[in-house]
Amino acid sequence: MKKAKVQALTFLEVAELFKAESTETAMQLPEYHYKQVQSALNTFEQDFLGTATETLTSTDKTDAISLQAKSFKRHEKHFKIR
Repeated sequence: MKKAKVQALTFLEVAELFKAESTETAMQLPEYHYKQVQSALNTFEQDFLGTATETLTSTDKTDAISLQAKSFKRHEKHFKIR
């Protein structure tokens, strides 16, 4: 089986990719979606859980992104989710 290439994305990058209009019709997820998610999970586990002895430090950029994500979470109750 060919090894999937996984690219890390920030919360805001993913939110932009999945942004949809409230009038957009829902679609069934394609079967390959689940393989993509599993590949991403495997990469995450290798990169972060496999290196638990290393110290991860926060940078100014990630701090700013975290603040934006927290702001999004505070305001998400205003979004209509079907």
